[in-house]
Amino acid sequence: MKNITPHANDNSISIKDPLTGAFNRSLMDERLLRELEWADKCGLSLSLCFIDVDYFKNINDIYGHAFGDNVLIKVVHSIEESIRKSDLLFRYGGDEFVVILINTNKEEACFVAEKMLFNVKSLKIREDCEINISLSIGVAAYPEDGLSPEEIIKNADNMCYEAKHRGRGQVVSIISNNIKEILLDKEASRLIERDDQIRKVRMFLSKLREEGRGVLSIIGSPGSGKTSFVKKIDEIAAMQNFEVITLNAARELKVKAYGVLLECDEVSFSDKISGTAGIERALKECVSTGKKDGLIIIVDDLAYLDHATLNLLRYLLLGKNNNMVIGVVYTSEVNSYVNFVNFDIPLFDIVNLNSISFAGVRIFIRSILLWEPSEEFLDWIYQKTKGLPKKLKELVTYLIENGMLNKKGEHEWILDDSYKNINDDNNSFLSFRIPPNNIPAEVNEFIGRGSELDEIKNMLETNRLITLLGPGGIGKSRLAIQVAYSELTSYEGGVYFVNLSSIVKSDLVLTAIAKVLKVIEKPGVDTIESIKEFLKGKHTLIILDNFEQLINVAYLVEELLTSEPAIHFVVTSRVVLDIDGEKVYNLEPMEIPELGKKLSLEQLAQNNSVALFIARAQAVQSDFVLSEDNVSRVAELCSRLEGIPLAIELAAANMGQLSLDEMIEQSRKRLKWLSGGMRDLPERHATLRKTIEWSYSLLNENERKFFVCLGLFSGEFTAEAVDKIVDREFIGVINIKDALVSISNKSLLKYLYIENDNEIYYTMLETIREYAEEMLKNSGIIDGIEKRYISYYLYLVENAEKEYSGPKQYLWLRKIEKSYLNIYAAMELSLVQKDVETEVRMAGALGSFWEIRGRLNEGKTCIEGILKRYGNSSDTINLVKVYRWAGRLLLLYGDRIGAEKSLNEGLELAIENGDKYEEASIIYAIGLMLYGANYESMQYYLWNISLGFFREIGNKAGIAQVLIELANIYYYSGNYIKSDKFSKEAYQLYKDMEDEIGMGRAIHKMGQVARSKGDFKKSEELFLEYYEICQKNDNRAGLMDSLISLAELARSQRQYDLAREYYVKNIEISREIGYQYMTAFSIKDLGEVARFQGNFDEAKKLYHESMVILDKIGYKGGQVWIYRNLAEIEMTLENYSEAYKLFLASIELYDKIKVTNNIFLFLSIGGLAGSIAELGDRIKAAKLFGITGYYIDDLCNIVAEDDMKDYKERLDKLKSTLNEATFKKAWDEGSSIPYNEHVEYAIIS
Repeated sequence: MKNITPHANDNSISIKDPLTGAFNRSLMDERLLRELEWADKCGLSLSLCFIDVDYFKNINDIYGHAFGDNVLIKVVHSIEESIRKSDLLFRYGGDEFVVILINTNKEEACFVAEKMLFNVKSLKIREDCEINISLSIGVAAYPEDGLSPEEIIKNADNMCYEAKHRGRGQVVSIISNNIKEILLDKEASRLIERDDQIRKVRMFLSKLREEGRGVLSIIGSPGSGKTSFVKKIDEIAAMQNFEVITLNAARELKVKAYGVLLECDEVSFSDKISGTAGIERALKECVSTGKKDGLIIIVDDLAYLDHATLNLLRYLLLGKNNNMVIGVVYTSEVNSYVNFVNFDIPLFDIVNLNSISFAGVRIFIRSILLWEPSEEFLDWIYQKTKGLPKKLKELVTYLIENGMLNKKGEHEWILDDSYKNINDDNNSFLSFRIPPNNIPAEVNEFIGRGSELDEIKNMLETNRLITLLGPGGIGKSRLAIQVAYSELTSYEGGVYFVNLSSIVKSDLVLTAIAKVLKVIEKPGVDTIESIKEFLKGKHTLIILDNFEQLINVAYLVEELLTSEPAIHFVVTSRVVLDIDGEKVYNLEPMEIPELGKKLSLEQLAQNNSVALFIARAQAVQSDFVLSEDNVSRVAELCSRLEGIPLAIELAAANMGQLSLDEMIEQSRKRLKWLSGGMRDLPERHATLRKTIEWSYSLLNENERKFFVCLGLFSGEFTAEAVDKIVDREFIGVINIKDALVSISNKSLLKYLYIENDNEIYYTMLETIREYAEEMLKNSGIIDGIEKRYISYYLYLVENAEKEYSGPKQYLWLRKIEKSYLNIYAAMELSLVQKDVETEVRMAGALGSFWEIRGRLNEGKTCIEGILKRYGNSSDTINLVKVYRWAGRLLLLYGDRIGAEKSLNEGLELAIENGDKYEEASIIYAIGLMLYGANYESMQYYLWNISLGFFREIGNKAGIAQVLIELANIYYYSGNYIKSDKFSKEAYQLYKDMEDEIGMGRAIHKMGQVARSKGDFKKSEELFLEYYEICQKNDNRAGLMDSLISLAELARSQRQYDLAREYYVKNIEISREIGYQYMTAFSIKDLGEVARFQGNFDEAKKLYHESMVILDKIGYKGGQVWIYRNLAEIEMTLENYSEAYKLFLASIELYDKIKVTNNIFLFLSIGGLAGSIAELGDRIKAAKLFGITGYYIDDLCNIVAEDDMKDYKERLDKLKSTLNEATFKKAWDEGSSIPYNEHVEYAIIS
């Protein structure tokens, strides 16, 4: 569009206002019409702002016309700075102006109008006195508010008039009878009685440019208008050229790392989040790209900000790695302890939002309803809302929606007297009366326990007595206080907190309760009766804190409960009350980081234990933040402290005195180290030791002695174990199970019932166990207990080993898993006591468990240590089994040389001892070692020897496992009939023994046979059945086999996404347990998925990664496939010479290692034939294709569809270049070559 702005020329005096320099009204009509026509023609938006200078007549009257003229000149200059050069400013008349905003919709126009408001309010008119200038602005837009110039101006003028009636100094863009729309529009434009606070915000932003870092805290009661106020801060900061990010924190987002950031509209973080440094870079880029002066991050309701984002804000404010101007503005309630008050920051300020005054309420009603209310109504509404803006809006809306306030005319409302009868209790927005309470004030932030808090609140809906049970320092009292706060308004009779920690005499309990309730005890009247009388008819919640030492008067709680159905109790105790109506809530330690799992800084920042440590550490060392440098040490420390809040807080109190590394070292001696926390802690929580001693003192004498005997146990243990190990003479007459229950009820033990096992396992927090162990060492009975401890766990592992091939294998595997820490501790004790036989027997008996559960590294380390210490021992009978498992575990771990050495030494000892079982087992293991590394015929030979020995001694498990491996040989050599026969025979043997894991292995092999027959549905069903069996038994090795088979099946049928999912899962498991062969195998096949999808670079990268692992473990069988796969890529890229070399290299390596795999031969010889054909020797290619004819019928259902497609296309292409007779002659010559000469012919060709 041409001539968008009138040009300055000789006629400029006639088209411009001589005073202000704005265009004259005479030009406006013409220009507006032209712009509307252009907008209509081009489909553009257009908006018009009608502006009135507020109270301008008063300015003229008070300061004179010359002063008034100066005001108008400055206002025009300010408006011009707020609009674009293409926009048009006209003086409409007197103190009224019009701005035409070209190609601008109403929303954009309102933003420009707000900018005008802001800039004009900021004007400095006179130095000697403060004169505030404001504007009333009406905004109308084309086409929604009119099609003609007259309609647009009229509607904009009406909006301006509305702005004046609503109290001036605001923008109005809509006139509505909908009260919610009016309130929303009003909220966006003007805040009542907030001018001083706004000035403080402007001063903060001004100082922020100088200081570089700053925090502004907006504090107010619920309903004080914090959200509306920060919206205004958003506008002000944006107008001052800051990049503004507003984070609306919410409870549901607090549990997710950066949850509030991900919901943020201003910046897209979804693909940029990569730790605090990564987000910092993204924010700097955002500020730089937008050419902003700095960054303002607004957090509405800091209490609900997730820990990761809170840590990020601290990181940004420290500003160690950037010079960007950063300000954080947050809202919080009075007495909120999530803040930056103690943070070392150059600029910190607080804005308090109080209730608005009675006069402010009058202005509110006038501006919203354009109505002058009666004094009686104003007084009523002020009393109801206490002048809180949010409550005012809610109450006015309620009155209108319920027909109590009705619009009669443009500025008149009819008020129905029924408004006086509104009941506060039935309207949550009017509930200002805080029930009676004595809840202790919070002194720091309540962190974590969100789910626990919700569970307890839900329990209170159906239960009247809840006991929070747990050991000392677990956070019962703090959680109970939080329950009291969150439930305060639900109990109109009051919420009362009764601290019983200092009450040691049971007859003082009622007195303590009466004192808190302010019940006057009367002479001759029982205190409990006075309490009952006070509570009668009242819906009341009473918190009884630290009840454990008063358990003998628990009946008093029951009596009070039965006296009044509206009473609820929450009791914190280390001992259950054991009375009717009690619902026990066992409070567990806080969640701790999984040290073996790779977690990001963000994930760890969200961990409750870590978040608690950070918050308490920052109270001591204000500049402490979680970073990539310290996150792993913080996680380790919190894990060592077992998620016990008291332990974490005591540790955090050492910040500044000890480094994190020193704390981690000290955490090994928790009882001695953890002391000297906050001064206001109760005496029983002054040190971790005192906390435990308090619980210990609650036990009777025999229970104390019994508790001491438990100090040797690690992890989980059973009543049976305790029964076999404790010193009966020391503990006296005591029922073991009753004693365990009693100590559990006193929170010194935890128990877990395993339903399927019909077994109860007990465990202690490590800090409590450390205390018991310390006392055990000083008891004089430890030697006998240690001997019985070792003896019991030897009995357990050897019994379990016998059951691994039977119907209870799952139960016994889980029993060993549960007892594993104790078993390992017993082995270490055996080492200390030089009990070689026990140590060796335990290690040998654990072999199957280590393999099935995938604990390869643990088993390998343990067995290598034993062989290093006792390899030359005369106790060869027990060492044979250790050598066997050394070979097996080393093989799985990828150490073939070590495996061979161990198995050969073990075989010699087995033969020397005449131990047929071990001889057969080791020969079987040697056969496994030869996979992909030696002659397959040797495997066949060895396994038949092993099978003969197992049949001779009648060992069904041994027979079945050899049959499975023989079935495997037959499968890969293409003899599917024999593979199926051996698999089914093995299955029947396992079924007879009720060995589910063994049955699963046979099912797996039967699934492979089904695949070879083309029954893919049956194959998948069998593979999935095997997977489920492995999952049930936590058979990690079996899980990998099943996942590989499922992946191969999916890949062969072009289900690439499903195949990738299986492979990735398999890689996770194999890496976790250290099974390097399986890792390499899965990565190699993942490369095949990438190849089939045409992603050759990714495929090559994966092949290389696999090759590195295979080289490391010396497994050549996997390498032949990689050469073949790389050759296929070259074929696709038409690099036939390179493909030929790679196919040939793969076949030569295959020949060298003497394995048998017909699938490989078919694909590699077929690929070689294809490359030779492309290189021009078509007769030789036809002969090689003739060789592949030997395999095709057996393998057509196993080979991947894409591989088979490539094979057929190459074959068809070759056929098309030769006449039929020539091709047939060459094909027949190749097909006549004997099977055992296929490889040799391929190589020499």
